[in-house]
Order: sequence, then structure tokens, then C-alpha cells
Amino acid sequence: MAAADLVTASGATAVLAHNDLIALGILDRLRLRGVPVPDAVSVVGFDDVPAATQVTPALTTVAIPLRLLGRTCVDTLLDPAPDAPDAGDAGDRRSRPTAVSLVVRASTGPRRSALPA
Repeated sequence: MAAADLVTASGATAVLAHNDLIALGILDRLRLRGVPVPDAVSVVGFDDVPAATQVTPALTTVAIPLRLLGRTCVDTLLDPAPDAPDAGDAGDRRSRPTAVSLVVRASTGPRRSALPA
């Protein structure tokens, strides 16, 4: 609830939440405050939980390929590349980027001007 209150107080026109559960809470609080989503504020979550499609408006989110991420973790544990530099080194070969995708749904819209304070 506090996150949604901060969003409306700041005049922000968009919020990217740490995960979908927080984004869903923000959507609910904005609804209770009478703030139209996405007309006044766009909301984006992260992790594409099933509930993201069960709310109104449906939540725009960043989807991560969990199976691929899990497989990459297991592969890294099984083959830790002992000759790789220290973990803090930017050239660490154990680092394996994983593609994510933006799943656009109804909780986002075109950029709007800031909300009145």
C-alpha cells in the first residue's frame, strides 16, 4: 500500500515493481484510491505469475524463462569452470545472460503527463 501511496504522491506516471506480487498490491491500492490504471499510472511487474492475467487491468510484466534459468544454474554448479577468474571479475565465464521478455497487458499505456499533486 505504501508503494502505491508514494507513486501517487510523487506524480509518477509509471512504476516498475520488484515483482508481480508487489505490482498487484500497487494495482489494488491505486484502484482503492480511484487512480485509473493505465490512464494515470502504468504498472509493470516482474516474473509473470499466473495471477497477472487474473486481475483487471491485466498486469504488464517481465517474464523470465524459469526452466532455462534453473537449467543454467544446475549447469553452472556441475561445471563451475575452475579456471574462471574470481566472481567479482567482469570477465567471469560463469556469468551466463538469460533473455527475458516484456509481456504487455492492459496495466500500461502511452506516457501521460504527471498527476496533479
